[in-house]
Amino acid sequence: VNEAVKEIDFEIDIIGFHGQTIFHNAGEKISKQLGDGNLLSQLIKKKVVYDFRQNDLKNGGQGAPLTPIFHKLISKKIKIDPPLCVLNLGGIANITAIVPDENSALVSRDIGPGNCLIDEWVRKKAEKKYDKDGSIAKLGKINVATLNRALDNHDNLKTKNILSYDAKDFDVNFVR
Repeated sequence: VNEAVKEIDFEIDIIGFHGQTIFHNAGEKISKQLGDGNLLSQLIKKKVVYDFRQNDLKNGGQGAPLTPIFHKLISKKIKIDPPLCVLNLGGIANITAIVPDENSALVSRDIGPGNCLIDEWVRKKAEKKYDKDGSIAKLGKINVATLNRALDNHDNLKTKNILSYDAKDFDVNFVR
């Protein structure tokens, strides 16, 4: 944070700190992140706002309040008018739909696994922490039977109408 602040030519008053999610279950209103907002505030000598997920869950959300807001702000910045749908590929894939009305209403939800499956496979099979630059993924070829098993697994999850996933909701064991 201190390095980033040095590169900015204006004063920063508040830092938003999301942390690294290690467990998330919106249905049970539980979300755990690594990172200590109080310690970060002491280290950088700035106000730090944190624990976004837990506050969102307490107020009826799914525990991911920042992504849709970021998508809306970025669409304005790059001048893309609604209707707009943004796909965000992190560990979990999610979408944000921005509809054209006076408030540019936001609808957002998780839609399935993003990088969590390749990350898990790489940790188990390649004994690396992640697939740096996608170098392992670039070597692959589509195995239609495996792809269909993955899609069947996803279809089973869709019937449960889950709005928010955790990486642990997905299992890579169907891939040999």
